[in-house]
Amino acid sequence: MRKFLIVSFLILFFIPFISINAQYGGFNDSPFKEGALVTAVKTGRLQDLISALNSGASVNERDFDEVPALLLAIERSRIDMVLFLLEQGARVNMKDQNNRTVLSLAVFKDDPNLIKTLISYGADPNKLG
Repeated sequence: MRKFLIVSFLILFFIPFISINAQYGGFNDSPFKEGALVTAVKTGRLQDLISALNSGASVNERDFDEVPALLLAIERSRIDMVLFLLEQGARVNMKDQNNRTVLSLAVFKDDPNLIKTLISYGADPNKLG
């Protein structure tokens, strides 16, 4: 009887969390975890990034600190992810909560090729953070 009560309590306690994550699909709208796209960038898994986009994740997804996935990829020097996100239509002039743009971060990292690439995708040098 005691096991039954414990199991019943656990089920009743966790059902709201399960339904919330199912409702939001585990993407950035979920109040309990970061989206699949942001997680893929943070863990450096390009295949997971591709899968997240194919599953409906927003290419402009942000993490808990409101940092866009594109900026996270630049922070981690993942040029492959940067190019993929740009090719998928990531907004190149978005800013994070500290007013940084992807171009300002590329300038800070002193990466001329990345700077040229971002400008070729429409990054505005007049909007440096």
